[in-house]
Order: sequence, then C-alpha cells, then structure tokens
Amino acid sequence: MRLRVIIVLATVFASAAFAVTSKYISDYKFNDVASYQISNVCLLQNGGLELAHAYQSVYKTERLIWSLAQFGNGYLVGIGDSARLITVQGGVVKEVYSSPDSLFFSDIAVISTNIYLTSIPYAEVVVLDHKFQQKKKIPLKNNYAWKIIPAAQGFYILAGDPAMVYYFENQQEKFSVTLPYENNIIYGKMINDTLYFCGEKALYRLDGQKAVAMISFDNAVTGFDFFDGYIYITTSSKDLYMEYNAQKAQQNKGQNSDQNTSSALYRIHPNGAFQKVFEKSGLRFIAVSHLKNSLIIGTDERGGYFEISPDYTTVKFTSLGKGKFLKFLEGSDGLYAVLLLPSEIVKIEDSYAKEGYYISDIFDAGNVSEWGTPIIEKNLLPGTDMSYFFRSGAVDETDYWGNWMPLKGKISCAPARYIQYKVILKSDGKFTPFLNEMNIPYVEWNLPPVFKSISYKYSDLIVSVKWEASDPNNDDLVYDVYIARGENGWVKMNNSPLKSSSFDLEYKAFPDGIYRAKVVASDIKSNPMSGGKTNIIIGENFYIDSAPPVVQITDVKKDGFYTIFTVTAKDALLPIFRAKYSVNGGEWIGILPDDGILDSKTETFTVKLIIAPPAFVQFYAGDVIGNTSSDGMLIK
Repeated sequence: MRLRVIIVLATVFASAAFAVTSKYISDYKFNDVASYQISNVCLLQNGGLELAHAYQSVYKTERLIWSLAQFGNGYLVGIGDSARLITVQGGVVKEVYSSPDSLFFSDIAVISTNIYLTSIPYAEVVVLDHKFQQKKKIPLKNNYAWKIIPAAQGFYILAGDPAMVYYFENQQEKFSVTLPYENNIIYGKMINDTLYFCGEKALYRLDGQKAVAMISFDNAVTGFDFFDGYIYITTSSKDLYMEYNAQKAQQNKGQNSDQNTSSALYRIHPNGAFQKVFEKSGLRFIAVSHLKNSLIIGTDERGGYFEISPDYTTVKFTSLGKGKFLKFLEGSDGLYAVLLLPSEIVKIEDSYAKEGYYISDIFDAGNVSEWGTPIIEKNLLPGTDMSYFFRSGAVDETDYWGNWMPLKGKISCAPARYIQYKVILKSDGKFTPFLNEMNIPYVEWNLPPVFKSISYKYSDLIVSVKWEASDPNNDDLVYDVYIARGENGWVKMNNSPLKSSSFDLEYKAFPDGIYRAKVVASDIKSNPMSGGKTNIIIGENFYIDSAPPVVQITDVKKDGFYTIFTVTAKDALLPIFRAKYSVNGGEWIGILPDDGILDSKTETFTVKLIIAPPAFVQFYAGDVIGNTSSDGMLIK
C-alpha cells in the first residue's frame, strides 16, 4: 500500500508567473509494498500508516543463523558456515559445541534431557546432553536433514535428497518413509497426534507408515504453521533454502523486488479442505507464524512482514528496515524471528515501537512549482507524536536534491518540479499515532507554450498553414496567424483567436508574391486574469501564385522523318515543376528541358517527334504549387 497522497494544484490569479488549472495526483496502492522506504511502520491495506510492533535484538552475528530453540531461560542458536552451537542467555553468548565438517545445524530440538541437532551436509542427528556433551551421532541415508519434530514417544526427522521421513524411539530408527517424487521434506508439525509435513510442492499426512498426499501447490512451500485449528502454508515461486549461495552473493547489493515472483498463503483444515486466502507478487513469502490473534508472514524484503487479522479484513505490512526472514520460533514469552543478511535474532513484541519512519514516493508536479501548507489527516493518541519533513528537486534523482526541511506551517523547501516527504512517528509504546492522508497544495509556474513545427500544404488554390504546439502546464491554447509579403510588416489574418492548429489562405485573395507566416500561441484562456504566456513560431517562405506558367511553341522544323519543336515555359515566381506533351489527345508523356533538370523559372525544351500529318500536338507545364497552362498547334 502507498499512503494516500493527494497533491492539489491551487487556483490563484496573483501573477503571470503562475498557472491556474486545478488537478491532483492520487497515490493509493498496496501492490508494491516492497519498494517503500519504511522502518518500524505499518502500511495498512485499507489506507493509512501507523507504528509497527516493537522488537528487540536478541543476538547478532556476521555468520549465517539457521536454527533457533528455547533452552531454559535462554536460547540455542545454530550458525554456519562452519556448524556451531551457541547459547544466548542474559546477554551472554557462549559457543558450546561445533561440527567443523558440517556447514550448519539446520534444526535444534530440546526433548527431555537431550538436545538434538540436524546438520548439513553429511546428514546426521547429533545427540547432546544438557551440558552439551556429545552422546551419540545417528547417520541418515540423505544429504540433507532439515527438521526435528518431537512426538509423544519419540521424534521424527524430515530429510532430503532423497526425500524421507524418519521416526525414532529411544534414539533408534523405527521406520522411514521415502517420497520418490519429492526432493526435500522441510516443514512439518504434529497435529492431533498425526504428522503433517510438506515436500517442496505438496502437503502430506502420515497414515501409519504411509505418506498420504493432501494438497499440491503451484509453487515451492516456504512456511508451515498451525493456528486456531488450521494449517497455514506459504508458497513462493522461488525457495530461499535452495538459493543460499545466491542470497549470500547479493548480501551487499541491496534488495530489489522481482515482479516475476508470486507468493501465496493457504488455510487448510486437517481434513484437507483448503483455501488460498492471501497472495502477493514481487516478493517472497519465507515463513509463517502467529502473534496473539494475527498471522505473521515473513518476507525477503528489508525485514518486511505482513500481519493479517483472523477474518482477513485487516492486512498490514511492516518493515524492520533490514534482513530477510528465515523462520519463526513461538517462544514461551513471545514470537522470535531469524533474519538473514544481516544475521540477527529479534523478538517481536506486543507493544508499539518507540519510533519509526516512512519516506514517500517522489511526486512529479510536472513543472517547477511553489509549495503551500499541507493538509494532514491524523490521529494522535496520548503519548504519541508525528513530525514531517519535505525536500524537493529539479530531477527525480534525490542525490541532487536539497536537504530535508522540517515542516513549520508552509512547506519551506525550494520551488521545484519534484517533491517528497518523510514522516517520523513516535510513541511511548502504549498507543500508536495514525496518519491517514497527506495533501500537498502547490501552484506550478506558468510556462509559455511550446512549438514543435510549422508547415505549408498546397491544394486547390489554397495554401494551408499548419503547426504543432503544446503547453507544459496542459493549458488550453489559442492562436493568432500573421503573414507578411517580402519585407513588409505583419498582417493579422484571423478576427478572433483560433482553437484549431491550421489556417487556410486562398491564392486569389492575395497578390502573387513570396510570403512568410507567423503563429502566436497563448494560454490566456486558462490564465485570463494574469494575461497568460505566449510564444511564436515563424515559418520558412511560401508562395502565393495564382498565375500559371506561360507556355509557347517558339519554333517548328522538319528533319527527315522528324518534326522538331522548340518550346519555352516561363513563370514569374516559381520554378517549372513538370512538363509533358500529347499527340492527338493521347497519353501525356513527360519531357525534360535542354539542360536536363527542371529547376528554373524559365525552361527551354527541344522535342523531336515522328508525326503523321495532319495531327494535333499539345505541350503543357506546371509550377511547384500546381498552376498549369499549355500551347499547341496543328501539324499539316
């Protein structure tokens, strides 16, 4: 969602510097939330902006974090690229176990008096006691071991390559199930004493020692949760686990949404009935969990997550400003999230953040504009506050803009074409301020019309003057047309302003001669009180010539079988453009002058014909605007 922003163009008549057309820009979308610059702020799908849940950092590291489990009053964390197990308790971090041959511990489970670890690669289950002494290693028949799921009498292991589900009791394998059409089994939960688990593109139920497929998905499964009697599964067209190296390579290159990515959230009853309840393009759903009565969907964009109410009527998008969600842990004291790039474990609180910010899109006023006093719809509850900042620039690259200017009544940043605002929200944690709408009044500088071209078209004793013009302010334009003969002064042709972009001149209404045309464009119709702005364009010379060329047969003589004609064509103003002859009213045949090219006002033609007398011979010539005349004779 983009916060609703309306930029209103004020209607004023103060000076010729200003335009006076009323319009607005409305920006109210929830489609590309990943593109926004926000931190600790929620964008609401139905409009508005508020503070997000507070969060606190539990642990940071330069290494990749892959697993997390609650342990006593602290946490066990599995990190890579060389697999290590650390404890985090009361702010004290301590490494307690390592497996140098493994990349990372993919999952951790504390079951009774033992700690179980799954590692990648060399898939195996490592068993530690509560003092972190290794008790046992259980090798698996796979390259990947993804998840440990405690059961009533033992535990399950979800593995990949090949895709398998193992069941252990007393640390002894009781059975395993292989899924030949899957590559990995990554997600699962025990629900009503039954194991539900996901391959890469399907949900299964374990019925005794048989995997029963329930639902298939179009995209890869990326998250699994059980909440309020339903299974919730997220899918995405790209899977984070399978892109570990690509993710690491992009760590320092920023996070850009991919519009080809499609993600969805499914709600599934354990009996198999299902519904797609939420979907989004342009970012990946990576994990799903819940906080109190809301679903939480983690994404791969700057610590961004969606919060969805149980009836799906309220959807919020929040960004922590950094990181990509990997997984959630529903701890006894709240919801924890594992972030990658950079690696951090955060606890998402029920209270509101103390401070957050939102930076709007860059808004284009179209022309250099002067800004007014914003009209802000907001709701400030006790212990909350908001402050506003604006900046403007001549180009849409903010690197070349001025500094952020705090709002003190009227917007104080410089007149410019582009503007952007930032709002900072503050709270004591009990309540959140709410920003519903931002209206930015402005008045744009009135710019003169712009001409693109002027041209002439000759037809049927008419010369049409045509032009192309536009107005940077989108004002309505009117025109005046002037013509001048030679060096004489300009004479206005129209009695009232023209709305069309052409004007016709009749040859016979003007003396023959060489003329120029001038068009004056004005936006006075849209700016009547200020007088408007004007601009002019002057075209090249054009001709008014109602007299045709003079064609004359000046000599005829015989030369054997041939009759030789000498013909002249003369025009007072224009070059001879075409010349032809016809015998006895037959086909007109083109001829060239003696110098080989039609380029002069006077041309001489020598035409040698074989004619059987008696016969009529006719010659005609035309100028460049279509005036023609002819001369002929009877050959006896």
